[in-house]
Amino acid sequence: MKRHDSIARHGARTLFALAAMTCALPMLAQAASPAPTAKPAPMRVAEQRKADLRLGATAIGRTYAVRTADATFVKLHLDHFSLPDGVTLEVSNPARTEVYRYSNQGLDGHTVDRDMGQNGRTSFSAMSIHGPVALVRLVGTPTSAWKSSDGIRITRYLQGYSERKLRELQLDAALGATPSTRSIQGTDDKRPAACYSSSDPAAFDRSRPVARLVMSSGGLCTAWRVGPDNRMFTNNHCIATASATASAEVWFNYQLSTCGGTSATPTKVAGDQMLRTDTTLDYTLYTVKNFATIASFGYLGLETRTATLNEEIMIAGHPGGRQKELSVVSDRDGGGRCRVNSASTSGNGTNTDIGYYCDTEGGSSGSPVIARSSHKAIALHHLGGSMNKGAKISLIWPQVSTHFGGVVPDGDNGTTPTTYSVSGTITTSAGAGIANVVVSTGSTSATTNSSGAYTLSGLSNGTYTLTPSLGGYTFSPASRSVTVSGANVSGQSFTGTSTGTLPTYTNGTDYAINDNSTVSSPITVTGRTGNGQSSTPVTVNIIHTYRGDLVVDLVAPDGSVYNLLNRSGGSADNVNQTFNVNLSGEALNGTWNLRVRDAASADTGRIDSWSIMF
Repeated sequence: MKRHDSIARHGARTLFALAAMTCALPMLAQAASPAPTAKPAPMRVAEQRKADLRLGATAIGRTYAVRTADATFVKLHLDHFSLPDGVTLEVSNPARTEVYRYSNQGLDGHTVDRDMGQNGRTSFSAMSIHGPVALVRLVGTPTSAWKSSDGIRITRYLQGYSERKLRELQLDAALGATPSTRSIQGTDDKRPAACYSSSDPAAFDRSRPVARLVMSSGGLCTAWRVGPDNRMFTNNHCIATASATASAEVWFNYQLSTCGGTSATPTKVAGDQMLRTDTTLDYTLYTVKNFATIASFGYLGLETRTATLNEEIMIAGHPGGRQKELSVVSDRDGGGRCRVNSASTSGNGTNTDIGYYCDTEGGSSGSPVIARSSHKAIALHHLGGSMNKGAKISLIWPQVSTHFGGVVPDGDNGTTPTTYSVSGTITTSAGAGIANVVVSTGSTSATTNSSGAYTLSGLSNGTYTLTPSLGGYTFSPASRSVTVSGANVSGQSFTGTSTGTLPTYTNGTDYAINDNSTVSSPITVTGRTGNGQSSTPVTVNIIHTYRGDLVVDLVAPDGSVYNLLNRSGGSADNVNQTFNVNLSGEALNGTWNLRVRDAASADTGRIDSWSIMF
């Protein structure tokens, strides 16, 4: 019997590894006192990388990128965090669909690893950013003195392995510390969870509460919600300490949106408190932060009875670190549904487990083994080998019952929790709406429209902290707490004040303006969301000896043309002027061009520089 941490590759390399293990590890027998084995490490899906990023007062308004070639995620470790009031650190993806904000007024989602020396105040880790690039920038205006100790220092980050590398590591049996040659029992019958949405809707529904568990070390397991309150299960060999709990991320909805389709958008929360753990039964019960944001994914109940031989089961998890999959059928069970093949067998202790041929892999550790008859978890998967095994819920329950008030939790089988909205407006002190303000709860966000209105949707009952942000503005209040309790909430409004320091984009390269010709000077904007302002300053510096020759246009990324100057000014020299342009209908991201056409002969010049502020 071997720990379930990886798939071994058949061949000489595997035979050598197994031979070495036979010499190094004691054999486990199905006896009264099973011999102990070394505690396994979870499979690895990421590794630490070095960085050298230091942000001080001069970094405000500038964007810095931590780039990788093909990482699936980037998680930044903030070795030093100290900012004056009024300044916020933003960590985002280039599209800004993921944005986390950290300031003296509050910290969005983050993890704290005491084993790395983090204290949760001046050092912590930002939530991971999906994809190969994480953007970092300081925004705002200091309202207190910038001290010598203020600044941001990032010297390392966690880089998620690409899907290609995960597949290569699987083939090389390198995902875990202990190969498990028969975790896949015969043919691999697992399929993406979304592929069962129509053919087996009950199985698909019961996979909703199952999540991907990512540890700060780069390890990965599966976790799942149990009961209607803030309770999560995984294996003890995945997280076993308070520090490991607080440093872990839990990703819900990490799966395909349709069978063979695109990826769904995951919801990420950080681990919070460890409630109970046990090595023999290999479980950890814990809580998460921002619990309300994951309530919509439902929860599993517990089956505390004894399993019955040949009863049907299914397993949902993240085998191989991949997006969520379901193990529903098994060729070892004649091609029919998975079933219990041993109602009682030894795991870490005598007769602590049930056994089955349902396929699993590294990353499946912590998955719920779900009884078909009730759609409740009857075991907690943790071992692979000639037969895969899960610790009995009937033995786990007496140890954790006090954390459920002594009442065995039922699941929300097939019931989608009702969600609600929070709305409001963000205006100036004169009552004018401010567009493009991002209002965030730390795990979800909404952007104000041209009237300054916003709506946060899909919120479950709970208490949220709303924080608005837009470069060049401060807000009153800086944040507000709102409680959702069975109804939509409106009137959550803020007042914004311009600091006059909107981000400015400049092209200072000279472009020659020849007779009867057209030239363009580009500025590319990335990492922004929303549209421009109704009065966007465009500053133009053109050297030319007869400005009446010139037609000057601003060309938006979508090709829309905004005329700034149309052969006005006669024989005067040069164009040194700021034009206010209504760009409320234009998306910020993309390449903007200042286009200059010389419409007459004799005089020439150049575009000296130009800038746009929004």
